[in-house]
Amino acid sequence: QVFLRSKTGSTSSTNEDQDTRGLIDYIDYGSEANAFLQSIGVLSYPSAEMLANLLIDRQANYFSSIKENQSEIVSMKVRIYLNCLKQLAAVSNVARQLN
Repeated sequence: QVFLRSKTGSTSSTNEDQDTRGLIDYIDYGSEANAFLQSIGVLSYPSAEMLANLLIDRQANYFSSIKENQSEIVSMKVRIYLNCLKQLAAVSNVARQLN
């Protein structure tokens, strides 16, 4: 339940990794190891089914780490969680259209 994310990309992906920590976890083993892991099926992102399971299994811990008076962090985590739900809805709509 850990996904690959190269740190050689933009800083936005690094910030995204920080924001999703505890909900979706990413790791970077370096370009050679990442390439090998991708060649054997390790993904850079969760499948729709895995994302749904992560949202269900990890939501309590994801939001419980927030202390009082941290409305900025709460807003960020809610935005990320809602974005994940929107991604699931989009995948669902596409799958329905293909059937």
